[in-house]
Amino acid sequence: MAHDVGTGLHEECLKLQKVVLEPDHPDTLKTMSNLGEAYRVTGKVRQAIPLLEECVKLSKPRQGADHPNTLLFMNNLATAY
Repeated sequence: MAHDVGTGLHEECLKLQKVVLEPDHPDTLKTMSNLGEAYRVTGKVRQAIPLLEECVKLSKPRQGADHPNTLLFMNNLATAY
């Protein structure tokens, strides 16, 4: 139950950040990655993978392929795979 509440909070936060900050803003990308991880650990891997793929795709041009956040997002995606 607590996982569902946490996932719901991540979903709401991401929705708002995409509007207020932009989809590729570093804070939005962190929330996107956190939501992907929340999906993964709760067994929702099919929801996690597309979200984490999008996170990596948006992070590389914005932050760079070797930026620590991009590398973290890539790691999260690899773990989900």
